Amino acid sequence: MTIDAVEYHLGDIADTEEHAAWHIGVFLQWCACNGLLAPRHAAAEAIADPVGFLLRKCGGRLDSADLTAAGDRFATHVYDDYLAALGDLADRLDLHDYLTARYQSLSRGHRVGQGTAEAPVAAGE
Repeated sequence: MTIDAVEYHLGDIADTEEHAAWHIGVFLQWCACNGLLAPRHAAAEAIADPVGFLLRKCGGRLDSADLTAAGDRFATHVYDDYLAALGDLADRLDLHDYLTARYQSLSRGHRVGQGTAEAPVAAGE
């Protein structure tokens, strides 16, 4: 059973596969950190690059088969609530604009924590 897929979000709220995958990747990463990723997957890879892992190894889809039985039960019970809570949080914190700015910064070659030309990180931060 498909839990979520990049294609569900393209053109609706996301303009790229990476944008459409990030929320699924966050959930997948949490599952990997908590031993809920199917043994056929390399948890370390999913933890290190959850969006890339989702796109490369899972074809942009998070399916029941990507999780352990306990992971699938967990996802079945909480994924819809996770999406709702994430949507509420994104609205309250204006995460779309924040994440878009960070993504664009990273796309220009800045690493997380380095800041940008517009907002450099001060020495010692």
